[in-house]
Amino acid sequence: MDINRIYTIYNKSDIDNVPIQKIANYIRYSLDGTQLIVEWTDTPPSDAVIISHDDAVDLMQTSEWTVSDTEE
Repeated sequence: MDINRIYTIYNKSDIDNVPIQKIANYIRYSLDGTQLIVEWTDTPPSDAVIISHDDAVDLMQTSEWTVSDTEE
């Protein structure tokens, strides 16, 4: 199945620059709360750095974004 979703990673300090009306309701923060990832439902701003769905999934599996089984 092809997934054509696109995402951008922002620093939390830049959240005021995120055009909320263009993103999905799903926003996920890194474990330390310094970054967030947004899924675009509309055309992102021209200056947004886009990552693919696969790249977003890979990122979410890192220790910065997901608690490991040994930490729970």
